[in-house]
Amino acid sequence: MSKIITIENVARIEGHASIAIYVDKYGKVEKAEYIATEPSRGFDTIFKGKHASEVPGLAARICGICYAAHNICACKALEYAWETNIPDSAKKIRELLLLANTLSSHALHTVFLAGPGLLIDGVNTITDLQKKYPDFLEAGIELRMIGQQIGEIIAGRKVHTIISVPGGVLKTLNQEEIDKILTLLDATTKSMKTIEEYTYRIINEKKDFLLSYGKIETNFLAIKQSKKLELYNDDSMELLMKDETKEYLSSSEVLERITEEEKEYSYIRHPYITSMGPNNGQFRVGPVARIQNAKWDNNVFHKFKETFGTFTQSAMSYDISRVAEMFECIKGMRDIIASGLDKDIKNVAYPKDGIGVAIVEAPRGALLHQYETDNEGIVKKARVIAPTTFHQGSIERSTFESAREVLDSKKGDCSDEDKVKIEQVIRAYDPCMSCGGATQLRIIKRQI
Repeated sequence: MSKIITIENVARIEGHASIAIYVDKYGKVEKAEYIATEPSRGFDTIFKGKHASEVPGLAARICGICYAAHNICACKALEYAWETNIPDSAKKIRELLLLANTLSSHALHTVFLAGPGLLIDGVNTITDLQKKYPDFLEAGIELRMIGQQIGEIIAGRKVHTIISVPGGVLKTLNQEEIDKILTLLDATTKSMKTIEEYTYRIINEKKDFLLSYGKIETNFLAIKQSKKLELYNDDSMELLMKDETKEYLSSSEVLERITEEEKEYSYIRHPYITSMGPNNGQFRVGPVARIQNAKWDNNVFHKFKETFGTFTQSAMSYDISRVAEMFECIKGMRDIIASGLDKDIKNVAYPKDGIGVAIVEAPRGALLHQYETDNEGIVKKARVIAPTTFHQGSIERSTFESAREVLDSKKGDCSDEDKVKIEQVIRAYDPCMSCGGATQLRIIKRQI
């Protein structure tokens, strides 16, 4: 008879989730379930019947971390539906906001969520981190704050920013605001150096763990990367297969290729590539998907490639890839400002009967919005698929692999320290259960 080991509340993630680990009579792990316990909030339903002009502001309320990505992605989808182009400076301001949001989110995760487990073995807390590595903690606070402050300069507030509207953005940046952003970017140097040094320490001390713990094989999906961190231009989505072959798709083609499988125990569906089936068709998004074929130029990026190779399936590599992206966020913001901004920031967006699908890269990965509107601009259909939704199946498989490694020799016993270690691979994905459960209304059939 199977024994079920439960972890009721996974710690240090955004939102709420639990784990059920099934162990057979010999003490071997049979399977693991990653359970989204945060009920669906039904934004897909909320959007229906609204005038589309309301949607981007509502979309920003889906999440308190990646609000900018939701706001911008909703605008892009409506612009595709209405065949509306936006001025170049509007695009640049959106990109600035995405980069600032990603810097802030990655600082939060790297230091506060993943940091304790990467630097302190066993049961660990942020308080432990503060006592043992206060400079690391302070660097995280500083970088998180800088990302938020830049977002506030661009959009007028730090959270739930709604500067993007169909057709462009509502304000540009004056010289005083640009100077403030550049001063803040200059202030990242010391803290980023601290984060970089701790990243090398983690790699040097835990390389084997990073390479193998919770490792699974999947496909990957991201906006095509080149010499800069690209978060906005979804005209070329790169689907990177397990065998390293590539396919390039539009956002609408991505949506056409996937199925979302319902699980009776979880509020969030498990997407997969339809033609490959639910087992072989899983794909991961986010920093590791983005870094695979990138050609960035920063020290942590090069260290990542040296450690994990040109193509990696490592789950724990997510924690290192975020640091490489933090450097690219800072560089990207400088480059956009250097390229110049003007006052041409909005075109008129005329509602029409149409369907638009858009993807932007949120901090956690590819975020998809789809809207269908009538000639009056009323939303007839809405669909949002968050990065954490894309990751549900992969998180579950990595949890199973980590549980096997931790528990298979324990004859069914599971200590608090064991539970903390199993949770660590989940945190590597930086799941945002609030985003993942924000969309389709559904009722689960079974609860642990």
